[in-house]
Parts: sequence; structure tokens; C-alpha cells
Amino acid sequence: MRPRTNENALTILLVPHTQRAPVSLRLPVWLLPLLCIVLVALMAVAAVFAYRYHSMQRQLAQLLSDQATERVRQREMRATILSQQDEVRNLAAQVEGFKAELLSVRRLSDEIRDILGLPAAVPAASQTPADTVDSVPDQSWSWGTTEGPMGGRVAVRPSSRSMRVAVERGQELVGMRSAVPAEVQALQELRGLVLERLSRIDKSDQGDWETLQRELRQWAAAPHRWPVYPHPISSEFGYREFRGSYGFHYGIDLAVMTGTRVRATKDGTVTVAGWRPGYGWVVEIAHEAGYSTLYAHNSALKVRVGDKVKAGDVIALSGSSGNSTGPHLHYEIHLYGTPVDPLRYIDEG
Repeated sequence: MRPRTNENALTILLVPHTQRAPVSLRLPVWLLPLLCIVLVALMAVAAVFAYRYHSMQRQLAQLLSDQATERVRQREMRATILSQQDEVRNLAAQVEGFKAELLSVRRLSDEIRDILGLPAAVPAASQTPADTVDSVPDQSWSWGTTEGPMGGRVAVRPSSRSMRVAVERGQELVGMRSAVPAEVQALQELRGLVLERLSRIDKSDQGDWETLQRELRQWAAAPHRWPVYPHPISSEFGYREFRGSYGFHYGIDLAVMTGTRVRATKDGTVTVAGWRPGYGWVVEIAHEAGYSTLYAHNSALKVRVGDKVKAGDVIALSGSSGNSTGPHLHYEIHLYGTPVDPLRYIDEG
């Protein structure tokens, strides 16, 4: 009886190249499709793995390239920021130097004004730097950081404090530059005043600086106002002929109508208020720095001895009292008791 064979089986015969007997494997028929499916699945998995591997290799190469580019960019940025910081420091040094020079000019101007007896100049208005940069956030000098391509921390931008400092210094410089024209104009006006006052000082008193400074201060303390308005001069200080005789005139005569208000030309204390032969009704006022003023030929007096008066106060009414040929005011300035030319000191119109 023949043995029963499985028609649904597949026989695989393995014949070795040696003297060994062949080996036969019997596999069910249904196993072949399964093996094919497994083989196809393995090939698909291998293909996907190969694709993912090559894709990751490309991404890694791109990341490495980006990282190298980022490092170069950071080096360039760091060099730029360091250069900008140097420029900011140089700008700050220039601003401080300019500020010191401008301050020294103002101090010198104030010193000259003090010598001349003038009020200190009002500084030119300039924009406050802090008002223009309040919107800039205040941060530290360190660099900001962010996550790098490989997971590290890399610098990506500088802080804005250097920008803030640069803006502040720039605004300060703009403010000081805008004040320069006003300062120059004030210095030119001051130069004109100095030259004008030097022209009123005897050249013999313009030797050394201490003497000149003393003379300028002395001149600044003198009365500088007109005693009456209007003030037409009918006779000046110096030698003149009066009623047929030649003599020295110790003041100036101002031709005004009777009853014109006579005003004090500087703050002081009334030392004389009465009749004096030749001068008629007289007011004499003592001032600081050895100066005194005399107002003669008045028709009426408005002050008494001992009264404190301010410059511009009415002290008398003009007239023609005493040795006079007509209505006028005789005005004298004395320095330590010596008559001096009033026109040397009057400088207010």
C-alpha cells in the first residue's frame, strides 16, 4: 500500500555538495504567501528606515551648516556691538569735554558780568535728554541668548542700554549745540559792553589786570541813570564861561521845564536836603563804593535828610533856584568827595 502524501504541502530538497544525504523540507502551501508578505513588509520597513536615515542625515548637515553660519553672524555682531560701544564711549567723552568747555565759558562770562556789575546771564533753554529717551527700555550690557540649533545657548542680540546711552549723549550734544548760538551772541554783547566800559576808563588805569578789574568794579558801582527825562544837556562837565567869568563846572546841566520830576540815579541815603548858596534847593545822596550824587536848582524837595531812596524814586522837582539863568537841573557825581564827569558813568537811555 502506497504511503499517503499531502498534496497541499511544498517539498524543498537541500542537496549538499558533500557525501551527506539530501535533506528535504516539507512546508505547507499556505506558508509561502505568508513568507512573501513578511518579506515585502521587511523590505518596506528597510526602505522607510533608509529614507528616514538619509533625511535625518540631510537635516543634521543643514543644522550644522546653520550653526556655523550663526556662529559667524554672532562673531560679526559681537564685533559690531563692541565697536558701537567704543563709539558710544568716545561720544560720551566728547560730550563731557564739550560740556566742560561750555561750562568754563559760562563761568568766565559770569565772572566778567560780576566784575561789570551785570546780572548773570540766563542759560539758553535746551531740550532735556532724559525726556527724549524714556521710551527706550533699560537693560544690562550683556548679550541676550536663545536656544541654538544643537540645543546650546547662543547670543543673538545686544542689549539696548548702549543705544540708550548713545541717544542720551546725542541729545545732550544737540541741546548744547543749540545753545551755542545764544552763548556766542551773549559773549558778543558782553564783549561790546567790556569795550564800551574800557573806553570810559583812563588808559593810565588799564595797566595790570588787578588794576583794571578794580576800575571796572568801581565803575559798575557808580550811578548810571539819568536824573530827569527828557535830558537835553545845556552845559557839560569841565571849564566854561559863565556870566563873563571863566571857571570849572563840576557837573552837567539838563535843560528841563520847572516842575519836572527829579529822580534818584542809584539807591542810597539822603545826606543833604535844603538850601545851599549858589545851588539853591539841593538834594545830595550818598551811595555805595564812595559815590554820591547832587541835584541842584530845584523848585521843591520831596525827601528829607536820612531818607532811604531807591533808584528811580522822585526826590525833587526841577526849577531855577540859586545862581541860575533859567529852569534846569544841575547834576553832579562825586567819587570819595571829588567831582567826576557824570557822562563817564551814565549809560542808560
